[in-house]
Amino acid sequence: MAYEDWDSQFQEVFDNTPGADYLSSEESSYAEALFDAGFTHTSAEYDEMGMSEDEVQAIRDEFFDFMGIDAESFDWEGWREAMGYE
Repeated sequence: MAYEDWDSQFQEVFDNTPGADYLSSEESSYAEALFDAGFTHTSAEYDEMGMSEDEVQAIRDEFFDFMGIDAESFDWEGWREAMGYE
């Protein structure tokens, strides 16, 4: 799903990721694709897509590496809210 189609809470989490505001258009497209694949689905949706937890974690790790951040720098609280967990 494209950034424009994300819920505003997901957009906010992505936009607040350190380094997101410095991405070129091409880099932003790649980062958005990683974010979409790794952070916008529930575990049930991943199961339906046939994706294992390890595959999801690999996508998340690639996102963190691409953004040049550690997982601890990610807005996990905002993400949990966007997912409806809080």
